[in-house]
Amino acid sequence: MITDSNIALHLSFLEVPESAEKPGYVSFFNAPSRLRARQETKKRNLTSKQNTDDIMYGYPQQGQGYPQQQGQGYPPQQGQGYPTQQGYPQQGYPQQGYPPQQGYPPQQGYPQQGYPPQQGGHHHHHEHQVSPLAVLEGPVSIRSAHGEFLSAREDGSVKQVTQKETWEKWIPMPAGNGQFFLKSSHGKYLSARQDKSISQVAQMQDWEKWYVTPVAPGRFALRSAHGTHLRAGDKHEHHKVNQSATVGDWEQWIIERS
Repeated sequence: MITDSNIALHLSFLEVPESAEKPGYVSFFNAPSRLRARQETKKRNLTSKQNTDDIMYGYPQQGQGYPQQQGQGYPPQQGQGYPTQQGYPQQGYPQQGYPPQQGYPPQQGYPQQGYPPQQGGHHHHHEHQVSPLAVLEGPVSIRSAHGEFLSAREDGSVKQVTQKETWEKWIPMPAGNGQFFLKSSHGKYLSARQDKSISQVAQMQDWEKWYVTPVAPGRFALRSAHGTHLRAGDKHEHHKVNQSATVGDWEQWIIERS
């Protein structure tokens, strides 16, 4: 039988205890409130983490200029420079004058003439000059203005011949003071005799010393200790070789490596 006292007793069990209204109290009565509180806490945590990341990584906040909304100049449209759809950079980026178009970087290798500039703004070329006398550093042939070669004959005489063979080879040997001995294939030395004749002798003395002087490109004069010059006679002189006081065509000799 249901009485008023029984109904009151049952309703007393449905009353919400005071502790259920306290924050943090978990019960059947405050479950929806707890769910909302957890959702708000999670939202605050996500917002806090986003703000922290923005500060650490430098991402500007909304309203500080980045990202901008479409239509406010960002992103740049095709043809405005950066980035573009067909490669990078296109016309418009980089700006005119950067990078410099002329001279940097060099197009055909580095360094180019005049780059990099030398101290003081000047570029100097230091070309190695080859001495004309460098030809005397090995065996040579000595050819006259008549196209014939200075030849050391077996009997000790010297003449001109048209063919270049072993007897037409001479070995220059430094004698000091810019002078040279000229050694023949017979082991003797070209000698300027006092009577203006030319021969070969076994000794190496003053008369066997010669100054070899460039007088024209590829041409030399050979001056003896007497101040005379080696001379090539023509066919009317039977191709003799002697000495002359002056330097003309017949006193000029072409010295070549042999």
